[in-house]
Amino acid sequence: MYRVIEAANMLGVSKVTVYKKISHFKKELKPFIHKKRNVTYIDDEGVQFIRDSLVANQVIADTTLKDEQIKDLSEEVHESENHIKMLNETMINVQREHMEDLHMLTSSLKAQVNLKKTQIESKNQLIKNFKDLVAYNKEQIQRMENRIMQVED
Repeated sequence: MYRVIEAANMLGVSKVTVYKKISHFKKELKPFIHKKRNVTYIDDEGVQFIRDSLVANQVIADTTLKDEQIKDLSEEVHESENHIKMLNETMINVQREHMEDLHMLTSSLKAQVNLKKTQIESKNQLIKNFKDLVAYNKEQIQRMENRIMQVED
């Protein structure tokens, strides 16, 4: 037989918890509870009964806690999935914008290349004209020199 404080120490709970169990399971524990001089004693079977109820309460509490954790994790997963979808949409939009920017840049560069080609063709035509003019001037100078030499002779 154990005093309530001794039973509480054996079970690792407070004596208040043991008294609450005694009160809650009054009918079931009646044969295992004895009072002498206003001190409550519990025999081995009563201590075992209280231990079993504590374990059952802990299992129920653990199950409830696990259910809550599962619910919380499910909500977190759902929020994460939504966040990932949002990020994917944002990335797709950013990529589209970059592609549009690159397309515009490519078009601009093509136009600049075409302009440069036209400028190079114009420059080449000017050089050809200049060479033709230089050749014509050389001919003219040669003719003049020839005339001057003829006049001097």
